[in-house]
Amino acid sequence: MRARRPRQMWVRALVLFLTLLAGCRDDNPTDDGTGTDAFVVRMLPGTHMRFDYWLLDRLGARISDSRTTRTWTVVAEDVEAFGFNDAVLVIDSIAGGRVDTLFFRFSPPGEVYAYGYLAQLIKRREGREIPPGWDRIAAFSLPPPVTWSVGFVDSTQTLRAVGETTGEVLFFEVVVNGVRTAIPAREADISKSNLLASLWLASSPSVAVRLREDLLSSSAQVAGELSALVSVTTPPS
Repeated sequence: MRARRPRQMWVRALVLFLTLLAGCRDDNPTDDGTGTDAFVVRMLPGTHMRFDYWLLDRLGARISDSRTTRTWTVVAEDVEAFGFNDAVLVIDSIAGGRVDTLFFRFSPPGEVYAYGYLAQLIKRREGREIPPGWDRIAAFSLPPPVTWSVGFVDSTQTLRAVGETTGEVLFFEVVVNGVRTAIPAREADISKSNLLASLWLASSPSVAVRLREDLLSSSAQVAGELSALVSVTTPPS
């Protein structure tokens, strides 16, 4: 993983650069300089997130005519799923495209698990099948900077994806319950060989702010995707 670090840093810089320049709204994130506070994510039933969604080309740029809408709707919590009874059920829908059922688990210290995250990621980007499992997509309980094991990326369960966070916190402008609001989000990067995924997650409100997937070396016309949160509706407290 360390051997590919310069490449990963370049892609992360490109992600932020494209986020600032592209798109039709002013969502310029700024670092608040903290990044060491408790960061606990817990998505509540009734939360509805709306994203702008793009496919990405092999250089990581947005394919303009691919733009559409993506939604996440949090349906239920304390759901029994794949060996646990504390899962959160989310319906993921892309206009004119796929509809998925997502299962998450959130632990109080700041851990985030997603069932089948790596399996779905590898199927989309590499076209191969691996057994799904509970993947640890964020480890915000650990003092940053930190790396951790996310889950297996092969059928023999010998190769693992690695997660990484610097603890950096950025503000993103999002419409929250009808009000334009700056919300802090923290990044978790997940990498394996030539594949990098970046997730920006917020704790107040608990939402996904950015979801990005990139093949770092590909000749394919489509080599990734990006979802950028536009608005969120949260249930009454």
